[in-house]
Amino acid sequence: MSAHYLFAYGTLRRAVPNSMHSLLAGKAEYMGDAWISGCLYDAGGYPGLSFSGGAGSHVKGEVYRLLEPHATLRDLDDYEQCSPKHPEPHEYRRVLVSLQMDNGESVKAWCYEYLHATRGLRLIQGGDYAACFP
Repeated sequence: MSAHYLFAYGTLRRAVPNSMHSLLAGKAEYMGDAWISGCLYDAGGYPGLSFSGGAGSHVKGEVYRLLEPHATLRDLDDYEQCSPKHPEPHEYRRVLVSLQMDNGESVKAWCYEYLHATRGLRLIQGGDYAACFP
């Protein structure tokens, strides 16, 4: 299944000090903010989104329309270390999710799901990784 949108909830967001946002900014168009059901954990200097548990919990992120989807997703898979050239088990996998943006528009977007155990990881209260940065 193909999608031309990405849901970025962590180090790819505009308000998070990380050089990888510049890669996304040059290859995608910011469409707006969105929330998705799930829990966000501090995985050691970066966040991990888990869809299991936490009923009623939400994670805030940004939706981008990918201008060159195939090439950009390949680069992002390398960044998230879930491309075929990285040894398994991978920490993340790219999954297609349905979400509703703050403007009410419904979209299907790719997002990176954290696959490792979350026991012992700090839950990011409020589900907004960008709020961790002043």
